[in-house]
Amino acid sequence: MVTRRGANRGSSRPHRTDGPASRPSPDGEPDLLGHVRDLLRDGDLFGVMMLASTIVAALEPGPASPFQDEQTDEDPTLEELVDSLIDVPGQETTAVLTALSGIATDEVLRRHVRRELDRRGGPLPAELHPVSVDRTAAASHVLGHAAIIVVGVRTAGGQPVTIVITVDHELGSMVVDGFAYPGRPEAAITRLADDDDPDLTVADLAPADARARIAEAIETGRITYPPAETDTWPECRPLVEWVLRALPEGGVGHIRPELDEDQRQTIVRRFLGSTHGRQHDDPDGRSMLDTLLWYGCDYGTGDPLTWSPDAVAILLEDWLPRKVVAEPQYLDLAPAILRRFIRFAHEERGLPDRLTEDALEVVDALEPEYRRVIRTERPQGPAALLAAMGWPDHEAPARTGPSEAPGSRAEPMLLDGGAGYRLALEGTLHQLVEAAGSEEALQELTTDPLPEEPFDWDPVPADVHDRVGEVLALLDRCADELFDGEFRTAARRLLADIVTADAGIFRRRGRADTAAAAIAWIVGKANDLFDPYGGGLSIGDLNDWFGLSSGPSQRAAALLAALGIAADAAQGIQLGTPRYLTSPHRRRILQRRDIAAAGLGRVDDTAMVEEVPAFDLGVDPTPPSPWREPEPVDVLAVAWFPSGAFEDAVRRWPELAARVGTRDYASYVRVVQGTLIDLARAHTHRPLLVTLDPDELPPMANASGLEVTDWRTRAALAASLAAAGHGLAWPPGRNDPCWCGSDRKYKRCCDTVPVDPTRRSTPTDAGGTTQAYELDITLVGVRPRIFRRLAIAADATFGDLHHAIQLACSWDDHHLFAFTTPTGAVIGGSPFESPFGDARPDAADVPIASYFAQHDHCQYEYDFGDSWLHDIRVVGRIDEPVAYRQQLLDGARAFPPENCGGLPGYQACVEATTGGDDPDDRREWLGDWDPEHLDLTLLRRRFDR
Repeated sequence: MVTRRGANRGSSRPHRTDGPASRPSPDGEPDLLGHVRDLLRDGDLFGVMMLASTIVAALEPGPASPFQDEQTDEDPTLEELVDSLIDVPGQETTAVLTALSGIATDEVLRRHVRRELDRRGGPLPAELHPVSVDRTAAASHVLGHAAIIVVGVRTAGGQPVTIVITVDHELGSMVVDGFAYPGRPEAAITRLADDDDPDLTVADLAPADARARIAEAIETGRITYPPAETDTWPECRPLVEWVLRALPEGGVGHIRPELDEDQRQTIVRRFLGSTHGRQHDDPDGRSMLDTLLWYGCDYGTGDPLTWSPDAVAILLEDWLPRKVVAEPQYLDLAPAILRRFIRFAHEERGLPDRLTEDALEVVDALEPEYRRVIRTERPQGPAALLAAMGWPDHEAPARTGPSEAPGSRAEPMLLDGGAGYRLALEGTLHQLVEAAGSEEALQELTTDPLPEEPFDWDPVPADVHDRVGEVLALLDRCADELFDGEFRTAARRLLADIVTADAGIFRRRGRADTAAAAIAWIVGKANDLFDPYGGGLSIGDLNDWFGLSSGPSQRAAALLAALGIAADAAQGIQLGTPRYLTSPHRRRILQRRDIAAAGLGRVDDTAMVEEVPAFDLGVDPTPPSPWREPEPVDVLAVAWFPSGAFEDAVRRWPELAARVGTRDYASYVRVVQGTLIDLARAHTHRPLLVTLDPDELPPMANASGLEVTDWRTRAALAASLAAAGHGLAWPPGRNDPCWCGSDRKYKRCCDTVPVDPTRRSTPTDAGGTTQAYELDITLVGVRPRIFRRLAIAADATFGDLHHAIQLACSWDDHHLFAFTTPTGAVIGGSPFESPFGDARPDAADVPIASYFAQHDHCQYEYDFGDSWLHDIRVVGRIDEPVAYRQQLLDGARAFPPENCGGLPGYQACVEATTGGDDPDDRREWLGDWDPEHLDLTLLRRRFDR
């Protein structure tokens, strides 16, 4: 993954088209309903929609990343907010719930909200109802590196809404900015058409194509780390996704140029035959030209004949120094050949001279730093990617340049699967050590909150006393209004330390508000506070509070330099001491420390790096040419046993089962797929799957002088097979057969792992002989936990599972029910028609194996009025024949009484039976119900069969 480095270079890039009220936000009033009341009074129903979008962005799980912490029980959830709104009848809560019923992405939650709105009855604001398409258009740049998509829609009440999305094709076609405003799209489209940039082309776009392009760009942004940080996009994303659901499906997404080898060689011949390229028609020149085509075709926009300033910056600042491993004398050729190739390429495309000059100016500006970097020792290959994420260099994959002839890009690397884990886990620990200051400090770190303490005035010279006082006053107010007491202490300490290190900073001309904002930004970044998907404030919120028009990161860099700390806005700030760490962030650090340490304990003996000759690999990305040897690539080889071979191997060598932690093939497949995903995230090339035959292990062990069960034997065998060209590039196409041998398409089998994280620890049945499933049924929203663990035959239906849950949980089966996926898609439900929107198909017609063979997690909702939501997870698969249909295995506490009024009613029942208030006289109605009582023996007599 490549992220932008540096500021926008040149004027060729399309800029954001501003619309009125592009980013409405709450005015600071802490009363949510008061703010909604003001919006309704002013008739600003668009403001209600934006408020709902902001709420969803803050409280719903956002993009996954390698560094994102799991949500804890202490974090607020959208479900909790919805429940609190439902408890408060009124016009304000009805308006917010109506907006959430369309904008929330969780279909189960949306249905829950709609049932409440149906119950309330009465007219609802039509402007908050689903939308219809008005007009869609796109502005594309002649260089193809960016596009602006405008979508205009109308709500049921006639309210026009326009969204404007900027998609960057240099970064993998991802959304980098987006905003919405109440109004028709013509203003934005006209603004783009009248823009003074002659290189933009504006044209109408089919609504289905607009949906496809924006959806693809949003998805790319979800899986990109670090995410783009803009003022408007995170809060606007849910509203945009709501609008997209109104656009028709079936459109064509962004079409990336694809050049075959003949087309590439045509470019080579034309360039070397032109006045621009004749002087480079030698082996080194051809090799460097091929490298530039490699970047131009396989990265960025995919068109090697268009060069934007950003493409040049990515190539010289990041891509060439990181990916091309060669002597500096060879790498020195790049700027000169790049200049000549840009001129040639733009002439071929007929591009105006001003675009060529923009790109050449960036080459000139970056050339001195590029020449310095290629002469410094630096990580390369996967280690460079890890280092860019703030991880340390690693001895095995980090290379600073081979001694071979110029033009050799890299020697191959073949790693056992555990090596990728080791790199990631060691990198995580290194990050945590940097945050704490030392290994000792990390081990001694506690979750104690920072104490309230006064500002230390002792190091403050008299001549800067007033300036520092202004900054301090702003920081204290910021802590009171945006953060908390721990933030105030951390900010005060940081301010005092900066003054101590360099008081001269406060003698120079500069505004107090920018200095205070910079310190607040540093403390916030150091404690991961600016995460709109986790409920924190955005950078834009901080800027707004201080009244700044631009971000504080540049001023922050100067302040941190006084402490000898490097600042990187895209990465976290590591201040190197617990003095500035708040207790929630300490808790996250300790969780990550323990997880990483435990993981390292499991992969202590799995890492291996082995050199093999380049010409033996057989996996070069381009065919050999008459004028150069095949260029080697980095290869991560992951060894695995297919189904029959795995069973044979663990039978012959039981130690192997202990090594992977299971004798079950389905579980083993999960381990392999998880390894592949992790390696792909941390490496620049796709991993290579190498199939092992158990009969080949003993000869390899003898040849290597190792034990058959030694991990190095498997790694050596994998390396040998990969070198001979026996390997499968992972992942297969989504519609291709899955690599695990299940006879299912990849998209319906192992490809579900990254989008369903719960399956990491509970592997799927990849086509084994499951006879029964062990399931945990947990009531959502109750602490301490209420659950039942049961086993049910694998040939049961979801109708059978419904009846089993009713019996195990002591429900009376008087209400409707539905089984859904974690994303809200219906699996099956009540078998009769009703006006309440019951689920289809009939649960009795859906075998549980049709779902649990591929997934380990679903949900069950019973009684759509009280809305009892149950979390169902597969905790075991039984392969040997069973003599029962269902068995109750374990459980804890009593489920709520039927018809008690949902979670609030359940809490009232608990209060009534434990000596608390009983305003509704529930005690007599409850009889002998005890929230803590569960007679498993009696329940098993009724349940087991």
